[in-house]
Amino acid sequence: EDGTVSERTRCSYVSILVSLIKGSSLHRLLSHWQHLATLFTSTNCIGSFVGTQIRAESLNALSVLIGKVSNEKDVIIFVSYLTDIGETLKARSTLLVCNEALLNCDEKLATECSDKIVKIISCINQYRD
Repeated sequence: EDGTVSERTRCSYVSILVSLIKGSSLHRLLSHWQHLATLFTSTNCIGSFVGTQIRAESLNALSVLIGKVSNEKDVIIFVSYLTDIGETLKARSTLLVCNEALLNCDEKLATECSDKIVKIISCINQYRD
């Protein structure tokens, strides 16, 4: 009635996205990867005013998304894609913003995601040079 979406509904949406991410190859996700990372680290998903359920679901979704770029081969594919479309610097800054949001979240999974994002940023810097 008031134009807001309930936490239960948002959790359902995030769960659906997680299923789609799990079932997709990295190649299919490349063009959406940055947008999804930004979405899952937004204040609407992990901010201090959201419920614990949506925060947990969003962090899980981010963890699954980051898991798609979990090994050296996947990182090379990811960075090559970014280089091909000229988005390396934008992706790096997007990931820095995502990481900043994670640092403000007290969840253990947020810390794990943050560590993985830092590794991806490091790889972007390494392959960009």
